[in-house]
Amino acid sequence: MSRLLLVRHAQASFFAADYDQLSDLGLEQAHVLGRHWSRHGPQPDVLVTGPRRRQHQTARAVAEHLPTGLELWELPEFDEVRLDVIISSTWEPSRSVPPELSSLVTRYREAQEPSARMRAFQQLAMAVADAWLHGHYVVPEAETWTEFAIRVRRGLDQLRGRVGRGKTVAVFTSAGPVAALLQHALHCPNPTALELVWQVYNASISELLFTQDRLTLRHFNQVAHLAEPRLLTYR
Repeated sequence: MSRLLLVRHAQASFFAADYDQLSDLGLEQAHVLGRHWSRHGPQPDVLVTGPRRRQHQTARAVAEHLPTGLELWELPEFDEVRLDVIISSTWEPSRSVPPELSSLVTRYREAQEPSARMRAFQQLAMAVADAWLHGHYVVPEAETWTEFAIRVRRGLDQLRGRVGRGKTVAVFTSAGPVAALLQHALHCPNPTALELVWQVYNASISELLFTQDRLTLRHFNQVAHLAEPRLLTYR
């Protein structure tokens, strides 16, 4: 069997004009993970990243602490589910938004203090995602969860075709693809998979074992390398 190490990208620049880059804390998280792997293992044979800058930056920071010459692939199938598009659509004037979501948008816009704004955003994100998942809020330009999960599984199939038996592959991606692959391994329903999205820490590791026809969960959301409480973040 081969090992699949799913690493959620380190903390991005939340609320910044350009979200898709690591914050200073995120860069620290990535280096902590790289040093941990260098000292304690495992040693990946291949590094894979999705197309986002925050995913690439996490992979490169980790790779600074690993042996040189490791292969680095980009697979767009490991891009995030577009919850950003779905959530941001709720404040477009032309969009028809259910009243229960509109009230959460207003609460988020009116929040001033950073922690209150973060809480308001999380409440909005979870409510919008749940409405989208169940078809109560449709965003035509975004994939459905089912379409997204199929896309992520195509990425897994590509790995199966390119990685030899007994190899360790580290995939630097986002919370959505981590949840989609856990759903595939555990055969859980879509609402359960969406709940997993909110639980995945930045720079955490989830490990699966795979063959050509099997996918088995070994560990979920490991953060032992992030020993300091300040390093534990979701956003």
